[in-house]
Amino acid sequence: MKIKKITFNSFQENTYIISSNNDCMIIDPGCHNNTEKETLSNYIDKNNLNPTYLINTHCHLDHIFGNKFICEKYNLTATMHEKDMPLLENSERIAEHYGVNLDPPPKSVNFIKENDIIILGKTSWKIIFTPGHAPGHICLLNEQDKKLVAGDVLFYMSIG
Repeated sequence: MKIKKITFNSFQENTYIISSNNDCMIIDPGCHNNTEKETLSNYIDKNNLNPTYLINTHCHLDHIFGNKFICEKYNLTATMHEKDMPLLENSERIAEHYGVNLDPPPKSVNFIKENDIIILGKTSWKIIFTPGHAPGHICLLNEQDKKLVAGDVLFYMSIG
């Protein structure tokens, strides 16, 4: 398993690409402009990865800026907790409020819930429901390798 972190957009959001064998999942694609989108896709191409999941830990703008791009480029459907659907559905209005551009993310999504398991290659990731920062915030836990993708549950030297 390999975990690649790329920091994108003016919010300094962390996007993760987790790969096992040649399959990968993209978590919180915050790529906001063409350069950032190219950075993400170049990493995937250079490493001969096959994106199989797009996971949103939550649907704040900085975590979904790249949803449309990823869904279209890799023929994926975003996966998220249903309690964040209002954030996704209102994302264009929220972006206007903040004065930022947003490629409207697809509203057709797959839902996951507490204790669901995502299989990626030889790894498994357990979904932990962690509302607070966002109503439908989730974390992904790989118990075997003791890895946790926490989204914005914790902030280091910042707010949260």
